[in-house]
Amino acid sequence: MTQIAVIDYGMGNLHSVSKALEAVSQKESIVITSDQEVIKTSDKLVFPGAVSYTHLRAHETKANLVCRLLLE
Repeated sequence: MTQIAVIDYGMGNLHSVSKALEAVSQKESIVITSDQEVIKTSDKLVFPGAVSYTHLRAHETKANLVCRLLLE
């Protein structure tokens, strides 16, 4: 089963995004997470509310989670 991680970085309407994905998904598992290991092992990533990399950088959560993942 394909796993889609909706990344919780403190911005965006996570519940609405995950419900929308569930509505159009057939076999995908949708998870809301900020856990780095879950994000690394997910097949697809969704950054809700991120309109640009600069916007994303401005709203990072503890320990620079998102940028570390993008730069690895």
